[in-house]
Amino acid sequence: MTSFAVLMQLTDEFEIPTAHQKALSYITYISVSLSVLCLAATIALFIVCKLYKKTRIVMHINLAASLLLAQLMFVTGVNAKAKVACIAVTVMLHYLWLVVFMWMLMEGVHLFLKVNPNISWGMKLPICIPIAWGIPAFIAITTLGVGISKYRKNEICWLPMTDGLIYAFAGPVIFITMVNMVLLAIILQKFLGLKTNQDKTAMERVSNVQASKAAEFGRQTHNG
Repeated sequence: MTSFAVLMQLTDEFEIPTAHQKALSYITYISVSLSVLCLAATIALFIVCKLYKKTRIVMHINLAASLLLAQLMFVTGVNAKAKVACIAVTVMLHYLWLVVFMWMLMEGVHLFLKVNPNISWGMKLPICIPIAWGIPAFIAITTLGVGISKYRKNEICWLPMTDGLIYAFAGPVIFITMVNMVLLAIILQKFLGLKTNQDKTAMERVSNVQASKAAEFGRQTHNG
């Protein structure tokens, strides 16, 4: 995703040629527009079909909504010229993208708990929603309070890369990505274990049937 690649840039030591910048701008606007349409359609589908009664679906809706808002904020405000407007866009982008990753973490933990029946507690929405929407707000507001004088040091409305503030975004994103990778590895291991057990059970059933037939044939031969 081009917009996310821009936000995750940790250094400004290299320059992109003007021709490439224009091409990337077109790609960004087209891809973000398509993404927004698909996300809006996804949310509408969940609501129209009344699928929002399950925890997993509500998580999907929150993830899609936060991603939709983040994409809209990026495409409409990232090039704001007024200083106050640019700072506001920076804070909102910081907040919304952290919300996106927090919901990814919530879904990862939820799936992990589902495949581990020995764990008695699960993800409750009254807890997940304040965490996923609240912690990013705390991080974004704290970052603003610490480094507001350093905002607007980029060509776009985003956290400055020269003063370390970018790690108030990159740090949580990298941490959440690593946690989700660990959870994914555990979940895949669980699924592969289940698949192996199912295959083993099927083979045992076939072996038992063959053994029964062989024993029956032996009895018939003996009686004959």
